[in-house]
Amino acid sequence: MELRRLRYMSVLAEELHFGRAAERLGIAQPALTQHIQALERELGVELFHRTKRSVKLTVAGRVTLNEAIRTLQQAEKTMLVARQAGRGELGHIEIGYVGSAIFTGVLSKAISRFRRDNPLVEFRLNEIGIIQQLDDVSSGQLDPLSGEGRSRRACCYGSRPF
Repeated sequence: MELRRLRYMSVLAEELHFGRAAERLGIAQPALTQHIQALERELGVELFHRTKRSVKLTVAGRVTLNEAIRTLQQAEKTMLVARQAGRGELGHIEIGYVGSAIFTGVLSKAISRFRRDNPLVEFRLNEIGIIQQLDDVSSGQLDPLSGEGRSRRACCYGSRPF
């Protein structure tokens, strides 16, 4: 099932007129008709009752419209989350530190600076020894961090450096 057909259905349900819906969608009226018919064939139900003078949603059409709207909203949210994660604005960062790092202030300053610009990124702090840190960096469980608060590779789900 194509998302665009659900969007076409949604606009047609708002307009209840093929010509106005097609104009709003920026497609030709015959193309809109074909897409709606294809969606109806795919679902095996009539979504709209059509006459020469009117277009109305059927009962199946009203129920399907509610689900279509939810599906379109979820698809939009999925695109937003994927883009945020790709920019490093969403996700999590695993930080391993030695106990003495807390006293220098470097870690807390770096986290504060990053958190100010990226409030949706979650931090997981792990106090571990230096040998374990090196092993965890090698395995990818931790991201390397220099003293200036910059990662040498991706620190979140995306590619934006810390």
